[in-house]
Amino acid sequence: MAHGKKSNLLFAVLFIVVCSLPLLATLAPDLNRGGALNEKRELASLPDLKSMSAAEIPAAYEGWFNDHFGFRGLLVRMHSLFHYRIFNASSAPQVLPGRDGWLFYDGKGVRGGDPRRNHLAQLPPDHQRLFRELKEQFEHNDRYFAEQGRIYMVVIVPDKWSVYAEQLPTGVGAPPARTSADLFVDYLRSETDLKILDLKEHLRQRRWELGPLYHQIDSHWNDLGAFVAAQQLSRFVGQYDDRVTPLTLSEEALSWTPKTDGDLAALLGLEGWLAEKEPQVSLTFPHELAIRNLPRPRYSSNANRFPIHASQEGLDLPRALIMRDSYGDALLPWFARSFSESRWVWTSNVKRHSIQPVVDEVQPDIIIEEKAEKYLTFPIRYFTAPGRSAVVGHKGKKIK
Repeated sequence: MAHGKKSNLLFAVLFIVVCSLPLLATLAPDLNRGGALNEKRELASLPDLKSMSAAEIPAAYEGWFNDHFGFRGLLVRMHSLFHYRIFNASSAPQVLPGRDGWLFYDGKGVRGGDPRRNHLAQLPPDHQRLFRELKEQFEHNDRYFAEQGRIYMVVIVPDKWSVYAEQLPTGVGAPPARTSADLFVDYLRSETDLKILDLKEHLRQRRWELGPLYHQIDSHWNDLGAFVAAQQLSRFVGQYDDRVTPLTLSEEALSWTPKTDGDLAALLGLEGWLAEKEPQVSLTFPHELAIRNLPRPRYSSNANRFPIHASQEGLDLPRALIMRDSYGDALLPWFARSFSESRWVWTSNVKRHSIQPVVDEVQPDIIIEEKAEKYLTFPIRYFTAPGRSAVVGHKGKKIK
């Protein structure tokens, strides 16, 4: 009987100690070093009592404590890892666990884009109007640059869902033969003579040739995928300027290194806890590619979205202006080799009133608008050349 009381007392003490540790670490942050999460969001800040009413203080402190209590990072990671490893389930609504360790982005960004709806060909209710008006916007851009003697191209980067559909979980359901983006591209090709390159079929054909082209724990293509895309892009550009020829790759130039960071792993709170083998392409060139970051536009709120200028001296190649998104990070080192000079700007940073000064400075022969597949039916992601109002989306939003 005495032994039972001692055991109960020991368990009670352990229970109290464990429950007290988060509060103790909150009061003494040095106990909780290295536990921060890369959550892709701003954590709640400590409330400023002077600027708040008494009624606002409890909720504000609760929000701050929920984001900062001791050992929060470790507890969130352990909870997420348990659900992922045991049930192949996600603790983050934006992340969809697939097969063989593959993760997929399954959310809708604040500026549009929904890979699941695109994959299942769930078009917006006003898609006929949207398709027509976006077509007219593309045609306006094409005319605007053609009048300056420049070539305008549209390049579509496929979603990871489209390239590696076989790695999706069965619960997603069988997709139709064509995604929403496919239907829009089919419409553009039947109604216009725009210069459009859709990389989907090429990447699908080569998706296992030398290794995966997209990351397992990140939503983007990897170095090999970007290289394969750059090869196809160079072939496409070469149809209009024969000075451009695609790069070649041998298996000897491909190596594999561990990767433990990725946007999807971070959303799960498991950055550093999940891993994949990442391909690295290593090639040597006779001419140096000089890359420099330029000042960020004053109207850009994202500190990482600055323009980039790439150049190669002594080469008779065209010049390019490339309006990009996050896929451009890995693409730039390879595709920039197709040009003597290229300016890489975020489409979200390109405003109608600011594009012509950039064109005047760069003097591009070719303008490329690169778009991710999941954003094709979201007008707010588009560039509109001067002289035309932006297309209004299905939620009444438009580009300024």
